[in-house]
Amino acid sequence: MIHSLYIVGFPSLYGGAGAELYHQIKVWRQMGMEMHLIPTQKNAYCAGLYPEMMNLGVTVYEGYDWEAIPAGAPVISFCNEEFLAALPKIRKRTRRTVFVNCMTWLFGREKEAMKRGDISLFLYQNSNVMGNVIPRLRALNPDPAIRFMTFRPYFDAADFPFIAGRSTDWFGAGHISRQDEDKFSKDTWHIYEHFASPVRKRGTFLGFDQRSEVKTGRPPDWVETFHDQKSLSQQEFY
Repeated sequence: MIHSLYIVGFPSLYGGAGAELYHQIKVWRQMGMEMHLIPTQKNAYCAGLYPEMMNLGVTVYEGYDWEAIPAGAPVISFCNEEFLAALPKIRKRTRRTVFVNCMTWLFGREKEAMKRGDISLFLYQNSNVMGNVIPRLRALNPDPAIRFMTFRPYFDAADFPFIAGRSTDWFGAGHISRQDEDKFSKDTWHIYEHFASPVRKRGTFLGFDQRSEVKTGRPPDWVETFHDQKSLSQQEFY
């Protein structure tokens, strides 16, 4: 049974993989797992969740410190291209490498890692996603030792209480993600402007900055944007 886990990356309060990792760390700690985080960023001690990681008893190493991985230790990463890029170095220390795939998206480096056999286990949030990408990966490397499995992601429902009795005099639409321009369509405002509503519309975007605006253009007047959780928490967003 695994009691200690090395995680490449760092959790976040909102977005995709970072938020999923955050909730997984919480449940793993409740299960008594010993957590070791190797960030793929510099100065992780400045990150918003660093104090909470300390309070949870999680060990946080310097960014990109692959030497911290003990021989043969299990290493997991959630949709992190930096992990894929570092796999040749990580595999010199352990062959127990696990990658939580980015749903239907396959990184070029993910395909290269598959060709080399550098990922021992791929994890997916559901069987539909797994069935979609397995044929594409298996075509690159048929080695039966490379495994594919699904798991049930954990999210702490207490962090996202259901809000009943919402106002009916306005229609709300929102977007929550990193500010990265790849998270936005160039047609975002064209799409949102075409939302038909018999009442006034209000838009809320959490995770939006100049990079996002370069991709989408200036938001319409009825859409309010926030840079990160310091200006609007994810609970306030919902």
